[in-house]
Amino acid sequence: MCRTPIHGILGLTALLLESELSDEQKESLMSVKECADLLLHIINSVLDLAKIESGRLEVERVPFNIEKMVSSTLRMLQARAQERGLQLLWEVDRQVPQVLVGDVGKIQQCLLNLGGFAFCPLSLLLQLGRQEGLIV
Repeated sequence: MCRTPIHGILGLTALLLESELSDEQKESLMSVKECADLLLHIINSVLDLAKIESGRLEVERVPFNIEKMVSSTLRMLQARAQERGLQLLWEVDRQVPQVLVGDVGKIQQCLLNLGGFAFCPLSLLLQLGRQEGLIV
């Protein structure tokens, strides 16, 4: 039942995205959709606490485009950074494969948490790259 309003927001946003919109309106609606998607992931994570406590947590393993995921995730933090006069920079090292396999929702939540903690009088540089065979 907790997820029903989020599904409503996602459905209405999808309908609006199919209508005639300016580029600015479309970009704003895409941000709404991405935020609602992330909120749904957060709700699902909260609802999965019982699974975590019982040791039954399942991690998704789905292919995703790392650049698109990082871009859409950090776009949610861009307004907060600009309000504080900060510049939010990121890059994905060329050695990192474009498509990775993992739990996108959990990775997005980690990035948002890292980005949210980084709002101080300094700029944040997020760099993804390889380190001794690991993607960091």
